[in-house]
Amino acid sequence: MHSPHPLSAASHPARFGLSLALLATLAVTALPDTQAQTHVSGVRVTSLASLRPSGEDVTSSDGTVGWPGARHPTSPPLFAVKPGTTTGYLYGGFLGAGWTGNRPTLYTAVGLYSMRAGVSVYERLAFDFDTDLQGRINSTPVRSSSGALYAVMTSLYGEQYAGTDEKSNYTYSATVGQGLIVRTDFDGAYPSVVESSRGKLYSPNGALVIDAKDNLYGVDKGLQGQGRIFRINLGTGVLSTVHEFAVGPKGMKQVANDIVLGGDGFLYGVTAYRRGLPLAPGTPNAPDTPTGTLYRIDPNAAGAGPTVLHTFTLAEGELNVGDNVTHEGFRLYPSEQPVTIGMTGPATLRSLSSGEQNGLSSLVDGGDGYLYGTTSVADCYTYVHNLNTLTGLPSVTRNNPLCGFRSWAAAPNAFSYPGAYPYHDGPRPYGAVWRIARNGSGSLQVLHTFNEDDGATPRGPLALAPDGAIYGTTLAGGTHTCSNRNTANAEVRCGTLYRIRPSAIAVEGGGHVANGGFEKVHSFSGNDGRIPLGVRAGADGRLYGVTSMGGSYADSQGKAVPTDFGTVFQVAVNSDGAPDASVSLVASPTQLKVGETSTLTWISSNATQCTAASSANDWRGAVADFGAVSVTPKPGTYRYTLTCNVAGSAFGAQVSASTTVYVGTDATAVDGNTVSFGNGGGGAASPVWLLALAVLGRAASLRRKRKTPHTSTSMTTAQKN
Repeated sequence: MHSPHPLSAASHPARFGLSLALLATLAVTALPDTQAQTHVSGVRVTSLASLRPSGEDVTSSDGTVGWPGARHPTSPPLFAVKPGTTTGYLYGGFLGAGWTGNRPTLYTAVGLYSMRAGVSVYERLAFDFDTDLQGRINSTPVRSSSGALYAVMTSLYGEQYAGTDEKSNYTYSATVGQGLIVRTDFDGAYPSVVESSRGKLYSPNGALVIDAKDNLYGVDKGLQGQGRIFRINLGTGVLSTVHEFAVGPKGMKQVANDIVLGGDGFLYGVTAYRRGLPLAPGTPNAPDTPTGTLYRIDPNAAGAGPTVLHTFTLAEGELNVGDNVTHEGFRLYPSEQPVTIGMTGPATLRSLSSGEQNGLSSLVDGGDGYLYGTTSVADCYTYVHNLNTLTGLPSVTRNNPLCGFRSWAAAPNAFSYPGAYPYHDGPRPYGAVWRIARNGSGSLQVLHTFNEDDGATPRGPLALAPDGAIYGTTLAGGTHTCSNRNTANAEVRCGTLYRIRPSAIAVEGGGHVANGGFEKVHSFSGNDGRIPLGVRAGADGRLYGVTSMGGSYADSQGKAVPTDFGTVFQVAVNSDGAPDASVSLVASPTQLKVGETSTLTWISSNATQCTAASSANDWRGAVADFGAVSVTPKPGTYRYTLTCNVAGSAFGAQVSASTTVYVGTDATAVDGNTVSFGNGGGGAASPVWLLALAVLGRAASLRRKRKTPHTSTSMTTAQKN
C-alpha cells in the first residue's frame, strides 16, 4: 500500500518560504498504512483521500484546516477529464445535509465532492438557500455529451415527509422530496434540478446509466413499491417509465437493484425478493426458495417487458433487499408499518444516517460474452430478540457483521434457530461470484464462494480492468479486523478487493467449475477505509472506489488521526510498483474583498523538494510536501503555483499545480463567464440566517458555492515541466 509522504513542518522548517508563524496550520494527508495488504503482484492500491469532519468550517484541535467537512461516500466516483486540459478529476457522492435550527452543520452540502484523480485535496459543493438542494448523492454521476454531470439525490427522510408541509432541515429537503436528478456543470458546480424529475421519482436507489443518445436510465421504487426503470431524455426533458416490476412469487416484495448498459445496447439488471429477515419465524429457508432475478430489457422496444435470464435461489445466494435510500426508522415487523404510539409487536430500526450504506447488488458486462455478478446476504440486519428502550417494543433486528457493521454476541436464546450460523440461514452466508452467458444460453456458473477470510458480502459496482480481470469489493471479511469507533466492542472484518480472471476459468463437463479465476487482491485495514462500496473504471486505465467508513490522516504534527468518515482509493493494475507523482493546490476562497484572507492548502504524493511561487510575491521559496498557509494579497488577480520534483527521478522530472485568486475583481471562468460567488443570494436571507452563515465561515462558504468552473489545474507525471 503506497501512501503520500507524511512530512510535518516541524521536521523540515527550513523548507518553508514563510515563517512558521504565518502558517494558518498544516494541512493533512493520508497516513502510510502499516496493516493494509495487497495480496497479488502487479496491482497497486493507493489511498487518495480520507473524508473528515472538520476543516475550513472549523479549525479542529488536531490543527486541520483547508479540508471541508464531508462524510460517508456512497458510490465509486466518476473519472472525467476537465475540458481544455489533460487532467483527470473525480466526482462522487456523499451524505450531505442541510441546516438544523439556526445553525449550520459541518456537513452542510449538496452531497457532491470533486478532487484531482490522485492524492488530492477534495472540495465539496455547499448548500444554497435559493435551490434547497442538499442531501445524499447516492450514485456515481454520469456525464452527457455536453459535458454536464447528472446524479441522483435523495433525502434521508424523503418518504416520511414528502407530500407534507414539513420544512427543510438537516435531514430533509422539501425540494428533493423522495428524490430527483441533479445536473451540474462539467466541473461539478452550479447544481440545478432536472425539472422533469421533480416530484416524479420514488426513492431512486442511485442506479444511473446514460447512452450515446443522452438518455438517462435509473431505478426507483415506483408507484407500486416493487421497483421501476425510468428514462429521462435529456434533449426533450421527458421522463417515462421503461418498466415497472410486479410483486414477487408468493407475495414477496421485489426490490430492483443496479442496472448496466451492455455492449449490445440492452439494459441488464438484478432484482431481489424479500423473503423476510434471516432466522425470523416464518422466513422460508429451503434451498430452492427464489431470491431474485437477472433480467435483460430492450429500452427502445416500447412496452416490451424484461426477459428473465436466471432466477436465483437461496442455494446460490441472495440479492440486496436494503432500501439504500431513506432512514426508515421504527417499523413493525413484518408488516413494515411505521411505529406509532400504542402499537404493539416487534419492530425494526433501520438507519442510513450513520454511514451504514447497504450497497446495491450489481453486475458487469465482461466483454467476453458473459455477464458477471454476485450474490450475498439479502438483508444487512438479522433477527435478534431484544427490548428496545426507545419504543418499549421488542427489537427483532441488529446490524449484521457480514456487512461490516456492528458485531453482536449471541446471547442465550437470542437467535430463533439455536445452533444455526448466527447471522444467516442459507448455505452461502458470505456470498458468491457468478457468471452467465449474456445471450441467456447455458446455466449460471458459481465461480467462487467467499469464506470471510477472502471477503464477505460482495456489493457495489464491478469493473472490467485493462488487465482483462473483473474487479469488485466485499463489505466485510478479509485479513484485518476493524473496530467500529462509534460502538464499543464492535469489531468486524474491514472488507476486501477481489478479482476474477476470466482467462483462468476452467469449466469441466456437466458445468462443474474447476477453477473460477478468483484472487483476493487487497485487504482493507480501517486506516485505508472499511466497508468498500465497489469500483469503477477510469479512462486513465485505473480503477477508482470508495469506502463508506474508516480512514486516517496526519495532523499538523505528523501524528496519526483515525477517522471513520470514509475514503477514496485508486487501483492501478499492471503496475510497476511505483505510484505516480502528483500535487494538488486549492485556494479557499478564490474570490476576496480587499483585506480578506485566503487559505492555500496543498498535498503531494511521491514528490519532494516542493517550491512555491506567487505573482503576488507573498508565497515563495521552499515549502513542505504538504501544508496550508494564509495569504492576504492586495487588489488584483494572482496566480499561485506549487512545483515539486518527482521522487527518485534521475531526469529532473517535476509535477505542479496552480490556482488563481481574485481580489476586488470578478473571477472569469474558462468559458468567459463571470464566476458567481455569494451566500445563496438575496434579500430572502434573514439576519438569523446571515448570522449562521457568519458562524460557518463566509470564506469557506464562498468557495464551495462557486457557480461556474473553478480555476485550479494540476499536472501529473505525464505533464513534466
